[in-house]
Amino acid sequence: MAELLAIGVTDEPAPTGPSPDLSVPETSAPGLASRMIEEGVASEAVVLSTDRMTELYLVAEDGLTAEAAALAELASCCGVCTSLLAGSAYALEEEFVASHLFRIAAGVGGPPPYDVPMRGRVERAHRVARDTGSAGPLLDRLFTDAAEVAADAPSGASASGTPTAVDELEVRRWERRVAEEVERFSSWRFETLDGELASGPDGPGASVLRFPRPGDAA
Repeated sequence: MAELLAIGVTDEPAPTGPSPDLSVPETSAPGLASRMIEEGVASEAVVLSTDRMTELYLVAEDGLTAEAAALAELASCCGVCTSLLAGSAYALEEEFVASHLFRIAAGVGGPPPYDVPMRGRVERAHRVARDTGSAGPLLDRLFTDAAEVAADAPSGASASGTPTAVDELEVRRWERRVAEEVERFSSWRFETLDGELASGPDGPGASVLRFPRPGDAA
C-alpha cells in the first residue's frame, strides 16, 4: 500500500565549522522528482526547496526504501556524502506530512528555517510538478490544500511562530483550522484512494516520525 512521505534536509548551523549547503536549486527540482519516479522509488514526487532546506514529498510503496533513495539523491544533489546528512535529515509520514506542509507554507509554529511563509514556493513547487507530470492525485490535493490553508493564516504571528497577545486568538483559531484540514485530508485520502493508507506497526493509517526535525525538542 502506498505511503505518503516527506524526506528533508536543512542546513542549520553546525556546532563546529561551517554547515554544508543542503539546498537544491529550484531549477534542479524537476529532474530530482523525475528520477524518483523513473527509478521506481515513488509514483508521485514534488520537491520543495529554499536556500536553507530541501524536502522531497513522495508517494511510495516501500517507505524505508524511498527514504534511503531520497537521502542518497539529496546528498548527490548537494555534493556531500550521505553520512553528512545524518544530523540534518528528517522524515515524516502520513498526517504528519500534511500538518508539516500546512504550517511551513504559512510560516507559523516552526523553528528556523520553517518560520518564514513559504506559500509562494509551495505553489511554485506544485505547479512545476504538475507541469512535468510528477504530481499525482495525492500530492496534487496535498499541495492545493496547503496553499489554501496558508492563505488563511494570521498575518500578525511573530517571525518565530510565537503568538503575541494581539494575535494569540487568531493563531489558536488557525491551529484549529489546520487540525480540521489535516483530518479532512486524511479522510479524503482514505475514502477516495481506495483506502490505501500506509500500514505501520500500529495498523492502517499509523503515523510515524522516523527521526526528528532539527530544532524539535528532544
